[in-house]
Amino acid sequence: MNKEALKLALEALEGFIPYLPLKDEAQCNRYDKAIIAIKEALAQPQPQRKPLTDEQIDAIADEYLVDYRIPAGSAWNFARDIEAAHGIKE
Repeated sequence: MNKEALKLALEALEGFIPYLPLKDEAQCNRYDKAIIAIKEALAQPQPQRKPLTDEQIDAIADEYLVDYRIPAGSAWNFARDIEAAHGIKE
């Protein structure tokens, strides 16, 4: 789940807490656990995506050459263009 969705869920849960019947301790505990879990997830750093190695691209390109008859350099450039479009840089 992306951070924006987690933030929205946290906001919704925290906004709902004042309207909970305080007599239902089990339900309050479930909301508290959910809020804590969301806050912990938001506190964790996002893993940084790294570009494919040249060898990985070559292996993928080899499959394309066989399966789809794509020229050799095209698959490699295509892979790098996709990485760049997704903000993946060295």
